[in-house]
Amino acid sequence: MYLKIFLVLMVLCFSSFALADTSNHRQAAEEVLLLMKVDEMMNPIINQIQQNQLRQLQQSNMSAETYEIAKKHTQRIFDLLLRELHWEKWKDDSINMYTSVYSEVELKELIEFYKSPLGRKMVEKTPLLTQQSLQMSQKIMKRVTPEIQAISNEMKNELNQKYPSVE
Repeated sequence: MYLKIFLVLMVLCFSSFALADTSNHRQAAEEVLLLMKVDEMMNPIINQIQQNQLRQLQQSNMSAETYEIAKKHTQRIFDLLLRELHWEKWKDDSINMYTSVYSEVELKELIEFYKSPLGRKMVEKTPLLTQQSLQMSQKIMKRVTPEIQAISNEMKNELNQKYPSVE
């Protein structure tokens, strides 16, 4: 009987240590994410994409009325993105992701890095690098879009020859 009670107490003690370890692990992951300022990153990225999208709409050859309709719906899409990509909505998933990849010890090392001058500089410069990466991607897409359209047209023509539509 005493052995059973002792075993139950041991299981309870060790499970509370495991819960404490999990809690510390999650806290470390959250601290890393906050030091990386991921809670502040999404809005500027979405706003930058929105500005690029609106600029593209303005440069298109659509009527003023069509532009206003497209602009209104584009704004709705970006309002949705800003609402759904808010830090509080994806914080737990981010913490889970980091705790699944990094041990608590590794997260503590990352915390030290992000508190260092180089780590702070990395966090400070990441938005600029992200913006430049987005601009670079847009240049590449602008360059390859005609080729993609040509390949798509070739595929469409080949499919139309092989499977003519029945009218």
